[in-house]
Amino acid sequence: MYAPLQRILLVEPDDDDARIIGLALTGEAGGRREVERVRDLEAALHRLREADFEVLLLSERAAGDLRAVHRVVEMEPRLAVVMLAEEEDSRRHGEWVHAGVQEVLAKGHANGPTLARVLQYAHERKRTEEVLRTNQMILEARIEDRTRHLQRLNERLREEIRQREEVERELRRESAFIATVLDTVSALVMVVDRQGRIHEVNRALVELCGYSRDDLRGRPCWDPLAREEDRAAIEALLEAVVQRGEDPPQGLEMPLLTQGGQVRLIRWDSAVLRDEGGQVEYVVACGSDVTEQHRAKERERRRLLELAQASRLSTMGEMAAEIAHELNQPLSAIANYARAGVMLLRRGEVDPQGLARAFEEIATQAQRGGEVIRRLRQFVGKAELARVPCEINALVEEMRRLIEIEARWNQVRLEIEPAADLPPVFADRILVEQVILNLARNAIEAMSEVAPRRRRLVLRTGRDHDDMIFVEVRDSGPGMSPERMAQIFDRFFTTKEQGMGIGLSICRSIAESHGGRLTVESRPGEGACFRFLLPVWRGDG
Repeated sequence: MYAPLQRILLVEPDDDDARIIGLALTGEAGGRREVERVRDLEAALHRLREADFEVLLLSERAAGDLRAVHRVVEMEPRLAVVMLAEEEDSRRHGEWVHAGVQEVLAKGHANGPTLARVLQYAHERKRTEEVLRTNQMILEARIEDRTRHLQRLNERLREEIRQREEVERELRRESAFIATVLDTVSALVMVVDRQGRIHEVNRALVELCGYSRDDLRGRPCWDPLAREEDRAAIEALLEAVVQRGEDPPQGLEMPLLTQGGQVRLIRWDSAVLRDEGGQVEYVVACGSDVTEQHRAKERERRRLLELAQASRLSTMGEMAAEIAHELNQPLSAIANYARAGVMLLRRGEVDPQGLARAFEEIATQAQRGGEVIRRLRQFVGKAELARVPCEINALVEEMRRLIEIEARWNQVRLEIEPAADLPPVFADRILVEQVILNLARNAIEAMSEVAPRRRRLVLRTGRDHDDMIFVEVRDSGPGMSPERMAQIFDRFFTTKEQGMGIGLSICRSIAESHGGRLTVESRPGEGACFRFLLPVWRGDG
């Protein structure tokens, strides 16, 4: 195991993000880790020439284009580079990795422990790559030297035999040296031949899978380390690399089956060794166990769902009086029409047309009340995260009835401005509806000190230049100061006497979990505008 990271250079133009990341890293290490921050790549290159750092933590906003990042990697080949992406984008992440970045982590998942583990892993993997590359160069240089030596002594048979024996002994020593080096690294290393048979594994892999080296050598890499359903995919990858000459995959996550029957998720980076004819002779795979990282992501996802449901229940509790009033109207109408019908029947004044109209009105009012209850049950229900293609205008319309209740109660004029021909988004409709309702209720509450005739709430949908679909919630309230805007999304920050301060924090988490974002613009005296953005659905889930 390598020592914990001590010096990290953070490249982040945003002051708030830099402060949060710095606190997360130093706090997680108990203050023993030094995080130095610069704003752009030029400043970073200047500092790297002046001082030694173990990891360069680079914000995507400061990275520029791929050439700029590649230039940094070429200038500092021993430095591990970790990219902090603004959002989850596997294609873009792959481009950063090809440019030389060790790891890519979305900011939404960059909490202290997770970020620290990613940085440590990137540093260790970079060290491991350097060790492997250095020893490979040493081995190749020694083999070439011995070969030239044998050629010079080719005329002398005894010397040739002696020299060959010496070379074999040296090769065995060097092989043992390399094997010892591989056994000291924490990464999982597996070498397979062009037929997919296991040629060598290191100690870390042996300890993880539970099989001995003799159990594995000479066997296909999918037997016994892979599940039966994964065999075809592994064979296809080997064929692409060995037969068609494609680049070996980087950052490929595949399940690994242990001797005890456990399934561990391993992230593999691969390289090839070629023979003199340029044919692939071996594929060297270097992996890390990311099972716990994925479990942590799943726990975070479930925690978000639980917090979101608690927030929905709290919202419904706050709206209880308005909802009761909304339900009381159709119930009162039903009772009035029913009493009128009974009175007509008792008097003998049976008017079929009148009774039919009364029954129709009773049915209409019952349907109205049932629709309110249906929306409430759907909104507060607890369910697993289920993302499906959704029309954003339909979600806004679904929430309109609940927002209208709150708006009428607070004498607010509600205006809906849906954009036409918007493509769908891939989202959990309940969580998206929760964000829309929470933003609308916050806007209504913000206008409580404004004269009723000036209270105006606008919900607008559209598509922005980043190919994102947005819902804009704009109010005519007093607006916010820059200081308040800087804290508005912080968890437990609230200006309400009874507020918990988690509503907007949950809304932003929901947006980020969908690959989107939540922003706010405001000036004192000019109201506030919250913009909830979601990526366009591309049809690939």
